[in-house]
Amino acid sequence: MELENYITSMEGKAKNTIRTYVSNYTRLRKSFDKDIVDVPNIELIDHIAKQESSNTRNGFITVAIQVKRMNNRDVTDLTDYRETLKVSLSTEIKKKNTALQEVLPEYNELVEYTERLFDTGDHVGFVVNYLLLNYNVRNLDLDFKITTKLNEATDEQTNYVVILPSKVMYIRNRYKTKETYGTKTHKITDEKFTFAIKKIYQMIKKSEDEEYINPIIPNPATIGYRVQSLTYKSLGEGAYVKICINHFRDDVDALQRISENRGTSLATLLLDYNIQLIQ
Repeated sequence: MELENYITSMEGKAKNTIRTYVSNYTRLRKSFDKDIVDVPNIELIDHIAKQESSNTRNGFITVAIQVKRMNNRDVTDLTDYRETLKVSLSTEIKKKNTALQEVLPEYNELVEYTERLFDTGDHVGFVVNYLLLNYNVRNLDLDFKITTKLNEATDEQTNYVVILPSKVMYIRNRYKTKETYGTKTHKITDEKFTFAIKKIYQMIKKSEDEEYINPIIPNPATIGYRVQSLTYKSLGEGAYVKICINHFRDDVDALQRISENRGTSLATLLLDYNIQLIQ
């Protein structure tokens, strides 16, 4: 009953947000033999503090506070503890950023690597790196269907790259923050990108498989590993966006563009992805 009431209390929130809250609730509830509302605050704090992951600690304390408030219980101890978690998280991020500054390559190295991929005929690798650098996408955004007809790009649960006579339309219907930012459509006129996408499309058309298989992401179940393997020194998309933010840190317009492309608030980008945040 508590879970049902909790879900009801989140009416109006984005589906992905609700899914995250419910997952955290379920994991936290399994640790006790009673509903969360009946667990003393001090016991909740003690349990949450033992979690190794800062994301888990933050997720659990949010659920605990929401459930207690939903039942008009005192949350003073819980909100005080949440403030200490914010300080700890900030310190943790700064430590990681200090280490990252020593190992992450410069933005120009990623650009040069991407150009080499095109020059050597690695069109799949080029397309992935181009989109990571120019549109700051996540892994899921790179799982798209390539077509030559705009009227075929109608499934609201599918990402598309549509090859048109003078441009390519990149349509993102399925990405992490779609519920908040809606469908994102980008017109790409870069000649190298257009050439590479056409080559990949020809590869698909020559395939004898009856089912559509995109050579960029042939298996969505391993998309994280696949994208990482195609990036410079297997850095992955998270490192790429950090490098981009670091490179454009003094360019407000560029930072805003990264925020809009990725579907992440500028404040979140500058807190979670800014490797200059070390003090």
